[in-house]
Amino acid sequence: MESFVCMNLDERVSCFLMTSRDGETWQRYEDPYYFGAGWERDDRTVLEGLVENGMVRRGDEIWMFGTIRFTEHNGVLYGGVQHDGGAHDRLLKLVQRLDGFMSLDAGRSTGSLSTKPLVFEGKQLELNIAARQPARIALLHESGRAYEGFGLEDCDPIRDDSVRRRVTWHGSPDLTPLVGQPVRLRIELQDAKLYALQFVDSEGGLPARR
Repeated sequence: MESFVCMNLDERVSCFLMTSRDGETWQRYEDPYYFGAGWERDDRTVLEGLVENGMVRRGDEIWMFGTIRFTEHNGVLYGGVQHDGGAHDRLLKLVQRLDGFMSLDAGRSTGSLSTKPLVFEGKQLELNIAARQPARIALLHESGRAYEGFGLEDCDPIRDDSVRRRVTWHGSPDLTPLVGQPVRLRIELQDAKLYALQFVDSEGGLPARR
């Protein structure tokens, strides 16, 4: 669950992202702002960046709409510049990749992490990733030992920018031998952004039931 909240800071209004798994406990992400003020448009400084309600999925993109204003929030109530009644407001289309709200990032140095143990359904692993340098994924036992044939050295290098990149080991994406078994994912990245991953039923198929 995602939500966007606008905050008045130094007479500028910016929107930040909040996320929740249960609708009660929320995590705020204010740096950087999702849609911020303080940048230039039409030779004027944007003082308010507002996200409108709703999202539209168009293929592999998410479209949203935002309003920018060049006047201070509440204007003269705080001794600032009075709002001009919307005469100079701008409505903008905001476009991002599917599931592109957040990412796991790696810089020039190689980094890695291991997930908690999980049990999956599905036959293949699909990534939403932008990797300039080869990324690799291993499937591990709960103990941390790689399943035979699914180690980092077995993974075919992933160097791609795709919302649906299938992971292969020695040329095969088939995970049927591991379905229903507890696994940990070992993810190795360099100069890359990993936005999402999911287990899917087949090539071009729907995500597996969770």
